[in-house]
Amino acid sequence: MCTGSNENMEIIQQKGGSTSNLAVHLRDKHGVTKNNYLEYLDPKENEAQVTNYRCSETRQQELLRLLITFIIKFVQPLYILQNNAFRDFVHGYQLLNLLGSTVTSIHLTTDLWTARSKYSFIEVTATWLASDFTFYEVLLTCNHLEYPHTGEAISDELYRIIDQWRLKNTISTISTDNGSNMVKAVSILSKSLPGIKRHPCAAHTLQLSVKEGLKYCKDIHRRIKNLQKFFRLPKQAQRLREAQFDIDNQDVSIIEES
Repeated sequence: MCTGSNENMEIIQQKGGSTSNLAVHLRDKHGVTKNNYLEYLDPKENEAQVTNYRCSETRQQELLRLLITFIIKFVQPLYILQNNAFRDFVHGYQLLNLLGSTVTSIHLTTDLWTARSKYSFIEVTATWLASDFTFYEVLLTCNHLEYPHTGEAISDELYRIIDQWRLKNTISTISTDNGSNMVKAVSILSKSLPGIKRHPCAAHTLQLSVKEGLKYCKDIHRRIKNLQKFFRLPKQAQRLREAQFDIDNQDVSIIEES
């Protein structure tokens, strides 16, 4: 819809249509052609479309001009701006520029997991502190990883991701779980990218410690599970509630093991 005038507004393009009628309308109704369209641009009208990353006003104006040049020269429909693939492309380019302009040392976190669909994925998150002490945390990728998930396969995928984001000279540490394949992957990767150190995931390390500690109290654990099973019976559950009220007038349920 043309919004150049409040009078006699007319629809000049429908979603999904070509841009030829739009070009004719701009030329005949407004005198805008591919040779003079830059004179009609007013970047201030598009301030609501600023990027997620900090950008100067001059840079915003230049990016807007480049975008409109792209749309006109390659006869692209305006609704390309709503296309998810186009937005992903712009976001990726913005993030690449952000990494290049603010990163001097970066920390990566990676994990390998399997969805309910039985597809396995590897994700890589980057965190860093810019020179102005701004903290950044971004998801670089979440890709499907084919089986087998060997240390070599994971190392190759990590190297590809690091090279894609141009981070080979800025990585200081990588956090992973304590799986043997992850440990081996970082060990192999450090040979290609010297200086990289692996930090074990604190949560996974704590989980393994607790799991190991439970081995030494199996008898107590077994007794607790039997007690839980006993008080699941309606009769015994009622007796437990009555006993609690006799003692301190409270009804506290037994915590079930998840």
